[in-house]
Amino acid sequence: MKTLVKQLLALGLIAYAFYLFTAYPRLREVETGKTPEYPELVPHDYGYPVDTVAKGVKKVMGDLGRWEIVGEGKGPEGARIQAVHKHALLPLRDDVVVSIRREKGRSVVSVHSKARLDAPDLGRQARAIGDLLYALDREVF
Repeated sequence: MKTLVKQLLALGLIAYAFYLFTAYPRLREVETGKTPEYPELVPHDYGYPVDTVAKGVKKVMGDLGRWEIVGEGKGPEGARIQAVHKHALLPLRDDVVVSIRREKGRSVVSVHSKARLDAPDLGRQARAIGDLLYALDREVF
């Protein structure tokens, strides 16, 4: 009986691993509005100044945890925030750039994420971007 349980458990783990590697696109980079595999990830538009939105991005990154801001800059076109997103369980890191550009009196936020590891991300980056933008929507509005 114990052997059968171990075999079923092993088979289940193999099936789950197969599912993970086939269910998600094999991507190393994800960007809002430019990754056709994730059409739901689009730039977000806010009716607030760039500085206000940038403060919101930094606050949200701190609130969410697993985000480390490593650089930021500001210019006449808008602002950029560079960060590292850390995986919850594994020692995986993604380099992320949040661009906030001024457009017709509004601020448009785009996010670009690139995995450091050259392997499929299993949807990790898209989930992180989605979580960040969802939290930003709640923070800014």
